[in-house]
Amino acid sequence: WMGSDGIEMVRIGLRCSTDQLLRTGLFHADPHRGNLLRTPKGHLAVIDYGMMADIPESDRYGLIGLVLGLKNKDIALATENLLSLGFLEDTTQVDILVPRLRKAIKNSTGGTNKASDLSFSQLQVELDDISRDNLLKFKIPPYITIIIRSLTILEGFALSVDPNFRLIRGAYPYILKQLLSPEGLEQTPKALDKLLVRLLTVNGEKKEVEW
Repeated sequence: WMGSDGIEMVRIGLRCSTDQLLRTGLFHADPHRGNLLRTPKGHLAVIDYGMMADIPESDRYGLIGLVLGLKNKDIALATENLLSLGFLEDTTQVDILVPRLRKAIKNSTGGTNKASDLSFSQLQVELDDISRDNLLKFKIPPYITIIIRSLTILEGFALSVDPNFRLIRGAYPYILKQLLSPEGLEQTPKALDKLLVRLLTVNGEKKEVEW
């Protein structure tokens, strides 16, 4: 898995992971090198389904809303998703937690604060550090841990093929396509429709586009 063939396999793996996360929700949680095989015809074969996660539609798009809320300093959007996803039980510590999470994302990008530079292995370290703070009533839902672990494994695999490869940068075209034109679905998922209305219309009221 070296050179252009290896990079192509990584890209196929990214497309698979994006499809699992955003379309089906049924997620392979252990995509290490031994479970990703290149067939003689150049296809990617995924084996060993002993570790899986089934993520509800509302949570899949809620994660995107949380990241966008933190990146865009939209405290209301970030808070809404922190509560709905189960990171917090109430809003009493939002003022403390949101800056910590924004700092965690910044540290995970090497200080650039660009999503394209995000390191999932560093993000896992940062979130673990926050969760160990006894003053915060913050908990990481089990499926979030599984997602980050899986992406960390895939990220390490990608870096072994190309040290300059960035997972988010590589996955961005597939993520954008799935958000704007979901494949295999007759209509836009309700959770995605709600997120887009929240992001793109004035006061989230679906009456006027926010320019």
